Amino acid sequence: MSASISRFTIMILLIVHSASASLAQSGDNVEQIRDYIGLSRSFLGVNNQKAQELALKALESARLSGVDSLKAKAHRFSGIASYYLSDFNQSLLHYDSALYYYIKLHDSIEQARIFNNRGAVYTQLNLFQKAIGEYIQAREIYQNLNNVRGMIILQNNIGSMY
Repeated sequence: MSASISRFTIMILLIVHSASASLAQSGDNVEQIRDYIGLSRSFLGVNNQKAQELALKALESARLSGVDSLKAKAHRFSGIASYYLSDFNQSLLHYDSALYYYIKLHDSIEQARIFNNRGAVYTQLNLFQKAIGEYIQAREIYQNLNNVRGMIILQNNIGSMY
């Protein structure tokens, strides 16, 4: 009887240890993803290729983590970096993916930012009707949230169309 108890105890301890190690590694992975995103942000406008590389590393790790908010943010920064690199089609793909996750997460402010960013991409592609449609969606969200800063950025982007 004591041999089976000690085997059972050892088995439970191994499972708990394995789960603890896995959780610690998961937490480290989350921090690593946040670090990649932060570094990507810091390289935007300075070294856009490096910003894109870091955003893609964040995205790769975020996919493995299964954390939707990190996947959304990594897609957003990949979209921004692609925009800065004038890779507008790639930018739209990342923004579409980010929007999917932000809708799933019910994150209205980030949805508005994505609509605004997509409007800027469509402006660069001279697809002004599509740009206006994106800006209208962003404006509705910003107005509902009374987000003055978002409205100011949005008005600046609309002004850049003219």
